[in-house]
Amino acid sequence: MVVGYRQWCNKLWNAVRFAMMKLGDGYTPPVQTLRPETMTFSCQWILSVLNKTISNTVDSLNAFELSDAANTVYAWWQYQFCDVFIEAIKPSFAADNQSRIHAQDALWVCLETGLRLLHPFMPYITEELWQRLPSSQDSERKASIMICDYPSSIEMWTNEKVETEMDMVLATVKTLRALRAAESLKRQRNEKFHAFALSGNALTLGIVKPHELEIRTLANLSSFEVMLRGEDKAFVMVKTGDVSDQRSRLEWDVFLSFQRDARHKFTERLYEVLVKEQVRVWNNDDVERGNHELGASLVEAMEDSVALVVVLSPNYAKSHWCLEELAMLCDLKSSLGRLVLPIFYEVEPCMLRKQNGPYEMDFEEHSKRFSEEKIQRWRRALNIIGNIPGFVYRYDSNILHL
Repeated sequence: MVVGYRQWCNKLWNAVRFAMMKLGDGYTPPVQTLRPETMTFSCQWILSVLNKTISNTVDSLNAFELSDAANTVYAWWQYQFCDVFIEAIKPSFAADNQSRIHAQDALWVCLETGLRLLHPFMPYITEELWQRLPSSQDSERKASIMICDYPSSIEMWTNEKVETEMDMVLATVKTLRALRAAESLKRQRNEKFHAFALSGNALTLGIVKPHELEIRTLANLSSFEVMLRGEDKAFVMVKTGDVSDQRSRLEWDVFLSFQRDARHKFTERLYEVLVKEQVRVWNNDDVERGNHELGASLVEAMEDSVALVVVLSPNYAKSHWCLEELAMLCDLKSSLGRLVLPIFYEVEPCMLRKQNGPYEMDFEEHSKRFSEEKIQRWRRALNIIGNIPGFVYRYDSNILHL
């Protein structure tokens, strides 16, 4: 725990150091509120998710839910700002044009706002880092972050369309990484690969194609192209001349976790597509389990899988077996670095983070049977999964991008 938070503090320092290097000595922060509609895609996205983070954090603080507030801020910093945005904007600094200015302004706004948002939970490090940020020449800088106004949401920053498109971009990136691992590509240090995606419909093509640069950057590819295919699905392939003929040291490519309410309408189709693409899938549907603990064979299958795909559905939390599986998946993500790909089937990620709706009633029932320690373990797992970018499936979605 201590080591993990020490590494997190180090990540904050590195984020600010990166920003100071890219902003440069002559940078002057914007005086007026940023208008996202004039900015690049990645900048529009980070401002939109930052705005939601501000709103959710303020709501949690007003409700005295300090743990939820801290987790919300941490998730934005870790999974959206550091893992995605900082990486996505790096090409913008290669040229001296408008996109560079957009990236600088969004970077500064995110850091300044994010530090104020984080300050109640980490007062000392945020004060130190905030003091290092450049300030606008037209405004009087306050002496301390402690006396600054706490962030409030800005309505014009929210853009659901951009967030939906970025969800698809990030899901494509995760799929590329999973396929590259499953194919056991022999990579030298810093080696990049060529990749292409075949889309089954023009709608998906129209969403993904404008963001080929973001996908190429985040997936660390030398090139990426999306093309239209006539079949009723889309999938991603990695194309390279250096493919290992040996099978992976792990027995399974994908461990598939799901609840029965998603089986007939969705998971069976997903399973068929994966098998058709010669992906070795462990299906948890017919596995023997113990009374309350996972069976040995199930745990071994998780440990012996390259990627862990979990289908979160409205009834997922009804099953204590599914919740225990989810907690184990999160442990493996942390300890072994396993790739976890969530698919939100007719649920929203925020439902997992807050455990509201049907999940709230399910946990009320579980609390009558299981220890508080186990309940909190399951809640933490849902919160972690809810903050990992993945697929959001609705009735009109074309989800099979594997």
